[in-house]
Amino acid sequence: MYNNIISYRYANALFLYACKINKSKILFDEIRCFYDVIHNNCYLYEILHKKLMVSVIKINIDNVLFFLSFFLRRFIKFIFLKKRIYLLKLMLINYINIYKNYHNIVDVKLVSNFKIKTFLINKIISKLCNRSNFLRSNTKYNILNIINKNIICGFILYIGYLKWDFTINNKIKQLEKILN
Repeated sequence: MYNNIISYRYANALFLYACKINKSKILFDEIRCFYDVIHNNCYLYEILHKKLMVSVIKINIDNVLFFLSFFLRRFIKFIFLKKRIYLLKLMLINYINIYKNYHNIVDVKLVSNFKIKTFLINKIISKLCNRSNFLRSNTKYNILNIINKNIICGFILYIGYLKWDFTINNKIKQLEKILN
């Protein structure tokens, strides 16, 4: 809980400063890519957390994180100096969430057996917006179509933290509940 509050404050400060210098979109893209690198590469994440590496990286952070912008490198160096590197991943996640909330962006994951065209996904989302009160029509959607061969017929739609299951398996489970 305490770590989450601290990381949120750092991420919020970073976001506010990025908005002040009109680089929030650039920084968002960069942080999202950097988070993916850290999240998918467990060795890099472990190296960043070793106590011995912290003192080495303090000195040579520009050489280690050369692929990042000057602004983000300075922020990470500041995190190292404050000995809060263990919060880096959480800070990146919080920055991404703050940016998405501020710009009204919602992640949409559509899981199906085959790739569905984007205009059909937009049509499905607009129908759900018309039916429900909590989905706004002015929201921007970041659409990701995930193919899962285990789904026989239908699809599962995740909008933010909400889930709609339109698969045959779900319909069968609903019928079992009714019959029992």
